[in-house]
Amino acid sequence: MRKEVLFVVGILVFVSLVYANSFSDSIQSNFNNGTYLNTIYNGSAVVLSGTNLTGNFTSRIFDAGANVRWDNLSWQGNESDIELLFAVDNSADVWKSANSGLTWTKVNDDYNAGDNNGVTDMAKNSSGALFVLNNQDIWSSVNDGVIWTKVNDDYNGAEGQNGYVLGIDNNDNLFIIEGDHDVWKSIDSVVSGQKFLMILMEEMETYLG
Repeated sequence: MRKEVLFVVGILVFVSLVYANSFSDSIQSNFNNGTYLNTIYNGSAVVLSGTNLTGNFTSRIFDAGANVRWDNLSWQGNESDIELLFAVDNSADVWKSANSGLTWTKVNDDYNAGDNNGVTDMAKNSSGALFVLNNQDIWSSVNDGVIWTKVNDDYNGAEGQNGYVLGIDNNDNLFIIEGDHDVWKSIDSVVSGQKFLMILMEEMETYLG
């Protein structure tokens, strides 16, 4: 689930002379006195513009015309609950949907930069990082599929078996099941792999009694 921070900044200034003065940004003309970077004011909040994943807004500067004391600085914000779906096709294109799959937007035209187009399986961990298994290679993205890094070039060494299934458990351990029924586990985002077949078999025997 992707979280976009929507915020409106209000600044209250007390002039340490004879009287108190204040200002706040609450309407379009107020915010237009500031500086936008990959953001816009949508009538109620400053939000990311277009397909941008990052951005900022710098508020206008209040000039009191004299020395002032900042007694109170506050902001109001909330998080939107947008559930994103991701998919990878055999041309190595990465797609994203923010409306339960009704429409899709391509976020990356070739996640592995021509390194053997295709995909075997895909998974996401609790922090939102995406992982793609492609035969024996593992790729990862931490910005919703825009930029990808190969985190393991050959997770099983010289064994030569391709992975068939990729899964992540509640502790963010990553598991790969191969065609010969071997199971591999990684606890460090597949930077290294550890064969875990025997432990899984022992657990299954205990379960079966």
